Amino acid sequence: MQKISTSIMKIIFFTLSVELVGAMILFGDFNNLYGNTLQSVFYSMFHAVSAFCNAGFALFPDSLESFKSNMSINFTIAALIITGGISFSVIFNLIENFKSNVKTNLFSRRVRKSKLTLNTKIVLVSTMILIIGGMLLIYSTEHRGNLIKLDLKTQYLAVFFQSVTLRTAGFNTIDFATLRIPTLLIMCLFMFIGGASGSTAGGVKVNTISVIFAYLKSIFNNRKETTMWSSYIPKRSVNKAFLIVILGLGAVFTGVLVLSLVEPFAFERILFEVVSAFGTVGLSTGITGSLTQISKLMIIILMFIGRIGPMTLMIAFSQRPEQISVKYPEGDILIG
Repeated sequence: MQKISTSIMKIIFFTLSVELVGAMILFGDFNNLYGNTLQSVFYSMFHAVSAFCNAGFALFPDSLESFKSNMSINFTIAALIITGGISFSVIFNLIENFKSNVKTNLFSRRVRKSKLTLNTKIVLVSTMILIIGGMLLIYSTEHRGNLIKLDLKTQYLAVFFQSVTLRTAGFNTIDFATLRIPTLLIMCLFMFIGGASGSTAGGVKVNTISVIFAYLKSIFNNRKETTMWSSYIPKRSVNKAFLIVILGLGAVFTGVLVLSLVEPFAFERILFEVVSAFGTVGLSTGITGSLTQISKLMIIILMFIGRIGPMTLMIAFSQRPEQISVKYPEGDILIG
């Protein structure tokens, strides 16, 4: 119990500290823009909390489009989003590793190093790949479209911010209603993946996708075991990863089917709305307010499923006793 209380206090202290630092940086920008100290304090605190918690709520009618060229606001919000989206377990592991390295360098006697866990490595590497990959893909589809009116620096800043915010944050610095169909489809993929397990982000999580990729790699290499960074991934973890993705796809398919039956909007806009809801992202192409009551209810259900996780929901409703393990004879079937 004492350990749980200590962990909770560490999480609260870290959360408040990060949000305070973010608010202090944002305050300088908002105060320069508006000149009203109280308003700037409120705006900076609100957006810092919204960014770290991956809520994505902004106090401006166009979200953050007015600040698309402001590097300070873009990088501060993006840093808060990333920090909130990689999970506290990863953050605390990084802190412990940093402290161990500092002690090793400062003292002559040997200090035991704290190693990065497998989970930390997966989250950091996959997050970096998704951010860079998202930037390249969005720029490749929009550099002659939505971004063409912006200068080169603002274009790069915009694709970076959009790549980060797709990880379930919900802010935007460009108008999503004017994006091309390939861009919307790419964004749907990133919103579906989401952030890290145990974080404030939604989606099926980068850990899940990483385990699936590791499993596929083991099949292509004709290996019986799934490994990552010289660590064995248990079969139950692989099964859970596939189950989460299948349930997630099922939820998205159901949502798209329902909205397609009652809404007149284009398929890509409906898909974007549904995936955004499931990933608890909050981004929209501008059709949310025009949805029927049935569609809005479907969106609410998808947000609920996406927030608690499809697998958690399934387990909560199944309530079946654990099955006795029985080994059946092997059966050969044709695949593909």
